[in-house]
Amino acid sequence: MAVTKNGRLQFTDEQYKIARYETSALEYARTHNYDLVQMGRHYRLKEHDSMIFAPDGRWFWNAQGIQGGALELLMHYECMSLPAAVLALAGERDQEQTHSNTYKPKPEDMNIKPVVFVAPLRGANYKQMYSYLIKSRGIDHQLISQLVKDKIIYPTTFKSLEKNSELTNVVFVGVDENGISRSAFQRGCSSYSTFKMETQGSHKTYPFAMRGSDESTTLCVFEGAIDALSHATIQKISDMDWQQCHRISQGGNAPIEGITNFLTANPNVRTVEICMDNDGP
Repeated sequence: MAVTKNGRLQFTDEQYKIARYETSALEYARTHNYDLVQMGRHYRLKEHDSMIFAPDGRWFWNAQGIQGGALELLMHYECMSLPAAVLALAGERDQEQTHSNTYKPKPEDMNIKPVVFVAPLRGANYKQMYSYLIKSRGIDHQLISQLVKDKIIYPTTFKSLEKNSELTNVVFVGVDENGISRSAFQRGCSSYSTFKMETQGSHKTYPFAMRGSDESTTLCVFEGAIDALSHATIQKISDMDWQQCHRISQGGNAPIEGITNFLTANPNVRTVEICMDNDGP
């Protein structure tokens, strides 16, 4: 049972050991009705697609630059205090107290390591990437070639243990003012794949961006890079100048800093068009 001292929850060393080393963030999410979407052996949270659950029990919230285990999930996402989180994972969730929801965990209470962004390795299977984008998604060939030349899309290859084969993803890169890669979003290139993942440590202030002409005064904001590419393709095949506006992809639901950072760097923008899906999030 939970023990209180001066109105605060206490826990034993054994309870902490169970919560820290014997509890999986993925299993907790599965058994507590988190809305998970499978992507290979990993899972992502449907309402926050930068939140990833690994099969070994680890948890990553890339948009916030946080990772850890089940304890960090409860402390950061469910806003529990360390004692309440330990007791919840040790099977005493009913003992939580209201004050725990406003407790700010101390760094020494958590096993959090900074996530360093490393761009995915560039692969050689450009043929499969072009085939997916052109044949499966209907994107204009010349448009893709320009973005490849700009080095903001490229293929990456990885070994699938489940299928015992090599698979290819297309990588959409976000760069800073100096052209340095700061974020990357991957999408599976096979026609049957639903794989989507943000690279760990991505800085959401630097989203994937398709810059328009120097005279462009409009910024169009999309959820996904494919949406942005499709919008540009529609304009191009309609004999419109696809570079008449800037486009950025937020990679799902992302902090507004990606938009404000772009506007700060491009003060000539006067109009922002929000091109999002008409759904709840």
